[in-house]
Amino acid sequence: MRGKRFTVGLCIVVAILFQSFVSEEVSANWIELYKTTNGDIVSYHSQSIMVWPQDIVTMWCKREYTAQSKADYVRRLLSTGVFTQKDISEQGFDRISYEYTATEIKCRSKQFRFLEIDLFDSDGMLIDSTDYSKKSEKNWNSLNESLYKVSCIDGVNERKLNEVKQRGDRWKIYSYDYFGNIEYYDAESITQVNQIFKIWIKYLHSEIAKSQMMGVKLKAMGYYQKLGGSAKGAESDFSYMKLPNETKSSIELNCAERSWRILARYDDGVPQDMKENSLKWSFITPESNTEKLFNIFCKTTTGGEKKKRKTEK
Repeated sequence: MRGKRFTVGLCIVVAILFQSFVSEEVSANWIELYKTTNGDIVSYHSQSIMVWPQDIVTMWCKREYTAQSKADYVRRLLSTGVFTQKDISEQGFDRISYEYTATEIKCRSKQFRFLEIDLFDSDGMLIDSTDYSKKSEKNWNSLNESLYKVSCIDGVNERKLNEVKQRGDRWKIYSYDYFGNIEYYDAESITQVNQIFKIWIKYLHSEIAKSQMMGVKLKAMGYYQKLGGSAKGAESDFSYMKLPNETKSSIELNCAERSWRILARYDDGVPQDMKENSLKWSFITPESNTEKLFNIFCKTTTGGEKKKRKTEK
């Protein structure tokens, strides 16, 4: 539902809403940040903090709704006049249990805006997802000190420390996104024949991304069964909608043709069947993660001389 929903779950709220502010682990990576006046628990995901150029930070927060907040949410939807009680029940808004909020933070100006808000029920099914990332710059709001410390001070320092630590590792980070997914390339297995590089890359799926995919899967299975399909059939038909923890792929980059292809892929160590189309060369899309690899291995220097790398005999 885009353009309709009334956003009530905020990752960041004005300080007067705080009843308590604690710093204890809620789960493995979710750390409690504060409680609202209704008793909702708001947490941040410690592994989701990503640091970008110009002191921009993105992170994920989670809000767990109390019965009072759920009732307030439904009342607010009804008050818009857009929804009837039947609409709310059919779309699952009366079953809301928690939400994930992707937040972008400007550390220098202490401002924030929402990139995405996802609503889930108690079973982990995705009820609704709203993308705010394309909205105008007018969506920036003032940042409170508590989240500023977590993201812009602690988060930035930890990220910089991790980047220093991983410089000596064979797996080098070349890309990450605000979901917390991280991509690496293996610096020790790179080979080159003429202008074609063969590289191993590793993709780590975040807890956030896996939860969202599972939420989409449960929603799809629900629709399937409403149309008359069996629970067993739904599980079988949508079994592919599950992200592995780790994907490793062997790829080739053709610097001369600005193209690439996948040679092999392993999900959590299990080899995957490669479709014929995957083995074909494809052009590299501008501003893609593959282009980042292209720029690392294929980009020329200002003098036009190709960067020298180890070449296979």
